[in-house]
This record gives sequence, C-alpha cells and structure tokens, in this order.
Amino acid sequence: MGWLKRSIFSKLLIGMLFATVVPFVLSNLIAYQSTSSSMKEQVIDLNHNAMEIMSNNVKLYFQDLNMLLGSFYVDQQAGVPCG
Repeated sequence: MGWLKRSIFSKLLIGMLFATVVPFVLSNLIAYQSTSSSMKEQVIDLNHNAMEIMSNNVKLYFQDLNMLLGSFYVDQQAGVPCG
C-alpha cells in the first residue's frame, strides 16, 4: 500500500474508477429493478386477459353445447317438443 501513498497517478486512477464505476453500477441496478417490476406487471396483465378470454370461450362453448343438446328434443317441423 506504500505505492498508493506515494503515487498521485494511483490516487487519480482509483478516484476515477470510483467516480465512473459506482454511478454505472447504481444506474444498472435501478434500471434492472424498474424493468423487472414492469415486466412482472405486464406478464400478470397478459395472463389475466388470456384467462378472461378463455373463460368466455368456455362459457360460449357450453352454451352452444346446451343449445345443441336441447335441439334434439324439439321437432323442427312443428316447433314443439317431442315426447
């Protein structure tokens, strides 16, 4: 550590490294945190919308299936239930 006390070049070099590395690391950490939280929110919203669309499609499918099964019990010519 004696070279650090004697050399002004070493002091300047270490000072410049701290002056550039610390802000760079901090800005990267802040950007990573904000990007990851934003991505999590977007994935949650996307999954929510996909589940909503699929549940609507399943409801429509069961309604169509119910109408189809009910149509077997109706006489198409007379329009009245058979039985």
